[in-house]
Amino acid sequence: MSVGKGEGTEIIYITHYSIIWNTMTLIIKCHRCGFTLYKGSEIVTPYEVLKRYGFRCPKCITHLSETPREILIEKRSLARRVRRRIPLF
Repeated sequence: MSVGKGEGTEIIYITHYSIIWNTMTLIIKCHRCGFTLYKGSEIVTPYEVLKRYGFRCPKCITHLSETPREILIEKRSLARRVRRRIPLF
């Protein structure tokens, strides 16, 4: 997984789980219930995190796919917030 490290950059992968890259903090959440599967400053692959939980959310028991359907990239600034959607093929 290639992630650009710019200050104020936030990258979100959305499928049955979300990955949020927010100024040096990586957050992986269940897309259905919002349970935080991972939060830390180290970049880990979705596979590593989902494997720890057996590819299921421990809160809502939803099956978590390792392939995201879309990627959201957000750039934060003091004045405004910009969001771009990048569809996966």
